[in-house]
Amino acid sequence: MGLAITTDEVKHYLKIDTNDDDTYVAGLIPLAQEYCEDYMRSSIPDDTPQSIKQAALMLIGFFYENRNGEESGVPEVVHRLLAPYRETIW
Repeated sequence: MGLAITTDEVKHYLKIDTNDDDTYVAGLIPLAQEYCEDYMRSSIPDDTPQSIKQAALMLIGFFYENRNGEESGVPEVVHRLLAPYRETIW
């Protein structure tokens, strides 16, 4: 199923009042899903835990605010929220 976050939820989280960036914001949702799944080494569960959803929203906020790539690295709190769901590879 994937990440259950809508463009409207992202806009509310980021306090965006216009529709000017809707296409850009919508494109960040699958990007956040891909990042979360890559970090967890598994798919996002159908019943998405709130901590994964929060991590995805924070990622989207980071990507939105840093679209020009001036700031490197993802906020560490994102990894801490995703860590309990990370698959161990031996």
